[in-house]
Formats: sequence, C-alpha cells, structure tokens
Amino acid sequence: MLRIQSLGEDMKTILFLLLFCVAVHRCLSATCSNVIPGLVKLSRGVDITKLDLTPLDTTEDDGFDRRIFDFTCNKKAMWTSPYNPGVAYDLPDQVETANSIPGGVLDASVKIHTSFNDVKRSMSSKAGVSFLKGMFSLSGSYKRFEHSIANNSRRIAEVEAFFSAIQLDFLPFWDLSLSNSALNYINKVLPVNYESDPSKFNDFIKYFGTHYFSTGKFGGLFRVSILMESSLLQTMSSRDIEANAKGSFFKILKAKGGYSGSMTSVSEQFSSKTQIAARFYGGNANLLDVDSWNNWWSSVPSNPWLFAGKLEPIINLIPDGPKKEAMKVAFNVYLDKAYLTEIQRLLYSFLNKGKVGEERALQFLNRANALISQLIPDHNAVEALGSEVEKFITVPEWFLTRTQLCYQWYPDGDGGQCSAPS
Repeated sequence: MLRIQSLGEDMKTILFLLLFCVAVHRCLSATCSNVIPGLVKLSRGVDITKLDLTPLDTTEDDGFDRRIFDFTCNKKAMWTSPYNPGVAYDLPDQVETANSIPGGVLDASVKIHTSFNDVKRSMSSKAGVSFLKGMFSLSGSYKRFEHSIANNSRRIAEVEAFFSAIQLDFLPFWDLSLSNSALNYINKVLPVNYESDPSKFNDFIKYFGTHYFSTGKFGGLFRVSILMESSLLQTMSSRDIEANAKGSFFKILKAKGGYSGSMTSVSEQFSSKTQIAARFYGGNANLLDVDSWNNWWSSVPSNPWLFAGKLEPIINLIPDGPKKEAMKVAFNVYLDKAYLTEIQRLLYSFLNKGKVGEERALQFLNRANALISQLIPDHNAVEALGSEVEKFITVPEWFLTRTQLCYQWYPDGDGGQCSAPS
C-alpha cells in the first residue's frame, strides 16, 4: 500500500494534481484554446419558441441561451478550414465531424409565404426540426411576418444563398454530456415532478432553452426579404413572382460586386407592389465600401453565421429518471403556452381592426385565456383552438386568387357584370 507520508513534498504535489484531474475528468492539457469559429454559439441551448436564425433586428433576443456543453480537447484533434488554410483549429472531443459545404449565388433558393404556417414551416426546415405549434411563436422575425400577413394583407417572398460554409456535427446524444452548470441545476434545483414547483422548470428553460443544435451550418448568408401586396398574387403567377424575386436578388448582389452574370429583369408591376430589404449575415465588412463584397467574403471564415442545422430536444441529454419525465411535461406546457400567446396576439390584432365577427373573436379569446391560466393546458384543446382561430382570421387564398366580383344589375345593359377571372 502506498503511503503518501513517505513521499517528498514535490511528489505529494504531483500525486495530488493527478488525483484531482482524475476526479473531475479534466486537466489543463484538455483545454480547447482555439476552437472552430461558430462552435461557441453551437454549444449554447436554444429556446425553440424564440429561435430566430436570420433576425430582421439583430439586437433582439435570437433564442440562444446559456452554454450546455463544456468542450474538452483530450484527443488533441485539429481541423483546417479550406477557406482559411493558414489556421489550424482545435476540434473538441464533443464534435464528430467538420466539413465544408458547397454553395454560392447559383444555389439561391426562393420561398413564397402566404400564411403563418408557411413561415413557420420554412423556419422549421432551416432548423431541421419537425413542425409543431408553439415553435417560433415568440420569435421577433416571425411576429413581424405575422403582422404583415394578418394586418397588412401582404405576402412574403424570400431569396437567399450561402457562401464559404461549413457543417459541424456533434456526437450522437448518447455520447454527449450536459455542461456541469446544467447538470448541477438538474441535480440540485429541479424537483422530481412538475406540479410541485413549475417555476423551477421554467427557470431551467429560461437559462438553458428547450433544444440544442446537433448539427450546425455556418458561413456567410445573403438574404432578400420581399413584402408583396396580396393583389400581386391575383395578377402574376407563382413562376413569374419567383422569377422577379430572383431578379431583385441578383440586382442587389450585382450592385455589391458579388455577381456579374445575366439576370431576369424585374417588372414594373412587381416593383410597384413590393418592399424589398436585403441583409448580409456573418462577416464584418462595411458593405457601403467600394470593395464591399470582397471585404465581406474574406471576413466570413473568421466570423461565420449559424444559418441552418438540426435541432434535438435537450431532454435527450437529461439522465433517465423522474426528473426527465417531469421535464417532458414542462417542455410541452411551455410550447402550448407560447402557442396560446400567439393565438391571443392574433385575436387582439383582429379585434383592433373592428371587423365583423367581434363576438366570436371574444369567445375564442376567452377560451385562450382560460387555457393559458391552467397549470397544464389540455394539448388537444390548445391545438383545436389554434386551428379554429387560424381559419377564422385568415382570408382563404382561393378568395384572393380565384374569385370574380359579380353584380345583379346591368349598368350598360351588355350583361358583362362580372369582373375578369383572376
């Protein structure tokens, strides 16, 4: 048996440090000093109700919360970006793969949104998660799009392309561990059931979120958002709208020096009924400079933007047991109440317009208020209410695009009393 008393002071110190490292599974040699740009953000939890990957206002809450992973570099793996070959980055033990992704202006995609759910499905697709009511309900960009569709009778087209992109994949969830901070909260603060103290579960979500990105796609992103008057859908086909949207995209890109090829001209009809906003994400160049595109492009690898990925529930990382089951209840309640908040917002907006149907809208609002006040709202009742409200406040697309206005009298006697078909 080893007797520490027989060792010299130096040996005692060394042995103590070794035992300490084994106890906490961490040594100074395991520290990651220069991780791949973007990984720090990927280590943070995400609130799925607030997530905003491409915010219209970058000063608003984007849904990213506290760190849920503690990176270690015991394997001492390194990775060199093809976009910045002069720098070798630490590849943490928690990261399985890192690869470049082909992209560019020729891969620009167009999406047209005519409803709230269209917007959410697009956001869900970028986040790599199945669409559920409550997701993105509190996101700043979603609320703006919702306002445009509900209050201004506008529709939305988006065109975007990414550049200098990489994809980072974490290990599968069964090989990952939550950060010490998150585990300490679970072990020391969370009760064993949700009903005993919901505030503790809500605080966990406030600190760490509901999800995490198991895969992240980073790079530079150029995005054009187009608000269209709904009447445009009556006079232009979807194909023509997409062509004009792409034409607007390339026109702006060409002015910045990022495109020199041919492009579709934008019609006067399209220009007169749209509002266009262009945004660059990632990089740090001044886009007002003469060489704005080249400066931005070269700055992207060192300051990439997380523009897409694949979300997984944080619940997957919580150790099995009653607290994990209680957290499942908490997450479902949180999503349902976020969706109820969205329903309330839509109904208040409808009532402020003073439209016919106020009595029914108030009935819906009373149901929403009653559900949101419950400790655990009935999920089926929440979804049923949401479906009813969406049908009630949304003008059907067929009414906008496939109807004729007809009169029962003949002002000139020629019988041409119907408007032209849309």
